[in-house]
Amino acid sequence: EDRRPLEEHPARRGGNLMILVDRNSIPAPAELSDVATSPGAKERKKTEAFFATDGNESKPYDKFKAYKLPGVVQALNTLFNAKCAYCESDIGATQPTDVEHFRPKGGYIVRNTTTNEDEFTRPGYHWLAARWENLMPSCIDCNRERTQEFPDGRFGKVGKANKFPIASERTRAKKSGDEKREKPLLLDPCSDKPEEHLEFTKEGIIRPALQNNRESKRGKVSIEVYGLARKGLVRRRANWAFMVMGSIERLK
Repeated sequence: EDRRPLEEHPARRGGNLMILVDRNSIPAPAELSDVATSPGAKERKKTEAFFATDGNESKPYDKFKAYKLPGVVQALNTLFNAKCAYCESDIGATQPTDVEHFRPKGGYIVRNTTTNEDEFTRPGYHWLAARWENLMPSCIDCNRERTQEFPDGRFGKVGKANKFPIASERTRAKKSGDEKREKPLLLDPCSDKPEEHLEFTKEGIIRPALQNNRESKRGKVSIEVYGLARKGLVRRRANWAFMVMGSIERLK
C-alpha cells in the first residue's frame, strides 16, 4: 500500500485531496472589511445588537447575508482555485459554490450523551458569520448532509451541515475570542496541514494518517463529517493517480 505523505503522492493536485491553502495569499473582500459602511460591518453590528438582547440567544436568526455577496464568492473561488476547500473537487463549472461557515453561524450539532442522539443547539458562532477567516467554498456533497454511497456498498448520511465537533464541550465558545480555547476535531484547510492527518492509497482510499502509531483523531472525524470517503471521490482519486503514474512511467 502507498503510505507516502500526501505532499509526495503523485495525485497531490487535481486528485480530490484536501490541501493547505494560504488565506493570506489574496486580500480579504472589501464586503467583509471593518470599515463601518461595509455590508459585513453593518451586519455584524445588527447581529451583535440582536444577541445582546435577553432571550434572543435561543431564537433563530435569518439576517445573515453578507457572507454570500458576489465579491465574497469570487474571492473564495480565487483563493481555492474554484475548488471545494474540503475535497478539492471542481465546483465553479458544475454546481453553485456553497459558502460554508467553518464554525456554524446559526447553531451547531451536539451529541446528547444520554440519548446518543444529535441535537441542534443555539446560538451558533454568530459573531463569525461575516468574517472572512471563517468562510470556505464547498461543494454540495461536503457541505450538505446527504445520503452517499461508499466503496463497500454501504449507504449513509454524511456532510458537514451544522456539525462542528470539538475535543470538549466545556471549551465551546460563547462569544468572540472564546474560540481560541477550542480544540476543533475538524481540519481547517487554511490553518492545518492535512498531510499530517490524512493519507491516501493508490486505489483512491482515504484514511487517517498514523501519528505515534495511532490514527489521527482529527483525520478520522474529518473523513466522517465531510464525507471524504464517498464512492465518487474514491473513484476520481484512483483514476487521477492511475493517469499521473502512467504518465510518469511513460516519461521514464
